[in-house]
Amino acid sequence: MKPILSMLLFLYISCTTGAPPPDLDPAHQARLQAGDLEIVIADNEAFGDDHRAGYNGIALLRHRSEPRPLFPLHIAGLNLEHIFDGTGRQEAREEFFEPRNAPMHLRQLSPLSAELHQPPTPYHKLESRTTFTLTPPHYIDFTFECTPRADTYPRGYLGLFWASYINAPENLGLYTLGKRLEETKLRWLQHTTGFHNDRSTLRPLKEQHTPTFVDDHGATLFINFAEERYANPFFYGRYGDMVFCIMFDRTEGIRLTHSPMGAGRNEDGTTNPAWDWQWFVFNPQVNATYSFNARVVYKPWTGRADIIREYETWSGKTVTLTE
Repeated sequence: MKPILSMLLFLYISCTTGAPPPDLDPAHQARLQAGDLEIVIADNEAFGDDHRAGYNGIALLRHRSEPRPLFPLHIAGLNLEHIFDGTGRQEAREEFFEPRNAPMHLRQLSPLSAELHQPPTPYHKLESRTTFTLTPPHYIDFTFECTPRADTYPRGYLGLFWASYINAPENLGLYTLGKRLEETKLRWLQHTTGFHNDRSTLRPLKEQHTPTFVDDHGATLFINFAEERYANPFFYGRYGDMVFCIMFDRTEGIRLTHSPMGAGRNEDGTTNPAWDWQWFVFNPQVNATYSFNARVVYKPWTGRADIIREYETWSGKTVTLTE
């Protein structure tokens, strides 16, 4: 993108998004603006009056058509929360929430792109890089890559978990195409769970590998499963007149997860659900690098056909209602 165009895009949204975010420290937060979107990328440092330490990822996501931030300002979306290996090692909170507690470094790559780099973590020795790029008018392109620096995966896989906490939506559920295994046609699933750890995870219809967990593994979102399975690697949720959608470049290794109150209950009785996902790397090799790509869409809702078009345009794949 030409520099002058990047600068115009960077400046454009400043008059359209309402109140500015808190003062930012460029060593730890980056404000990106383009098209209809304003976002703040943050590492694990607390900032402002409310944003808590450990909530890396997108600390602010706002569209010019919706003044409310999609994610509660004290936490985040696309938050790298867990590294897990099926052994249930959760004695220390610092281990269960390892990516939130390990050092993480932010680097702004351009007016429209920023990177979070996490050196090898204390327990799993996993190094990672996450790149966020604003693509006008209403997309965030997301690339994650990781490199195991030690063989710390005794059950033959590496699992990672991302959380997106939604700011008191009227509709708590997430939606995707899928079915139960015995059904013959796909349908739109409303994946809404009754409580935390209740049938929380949607697995893909077809998995080449299935991660295993020790029998006495503690209760977590990623070991509780819905009967339904998802078919295509995308999901969406509604926020007022807006839609928030995440699309992935594969189904293998991707699982979708929901909690009705992942970020707790508000004073008015509403809840902040979690619309999450997981990614698995099977047979990880020391010093090998693994990656995937995703795209966030945040824009006014125009219907399910539009969600399918967005996925087909981005992925180059065709969505059908048959398996």
